[in-house]
Amino acid sequence: MEVNPGAHSWNVKQGLGLWMAQETGAVFPLDYTDAYPAFPLPADGVIPLGWAVAPDSYRVAYWTEDVWDDGMDATMTDGQINDQGFLMPKEDTPAMVTVQAQWNKRIFRGWYGNVEYVFKIIP
Repeated sequence: MEVNPGAHSWNVKQGLGLWMAQETGAVFPLDYTDAYPAFPLPADGVIPLGWAVAPDSYRVAYWTEDVWDDGMDATMTDGQINDQGFLMPKEDTPAMVTVQAQWNKRIFRGWYGNVEYVFKIIP
């Protein structure tokens, strides 16, 4: 499954010590739960995560359907991450999932930033 990035802050080296920065915001996911791509829960419950270049760190969390009407006060559950991705308990679906990834600035890499991905998991 593929998702598009949502809110992000990204910096790219342009040469001669110059950088280009881009920042975008996104609507709060629980305000538009039908607007995000929905993916069925795999039989093993593992949602694969993959990047062309792995982030330096990332966090996976989700909102179960029973708290969607709570808006900004909704409690998130931290996802249990393993080597293949993260484990989505079947009893917690449907759910809105957020993956927040961070790529740190390095001296010889010409880019850094953070990106948030949001999608829906359905039973």
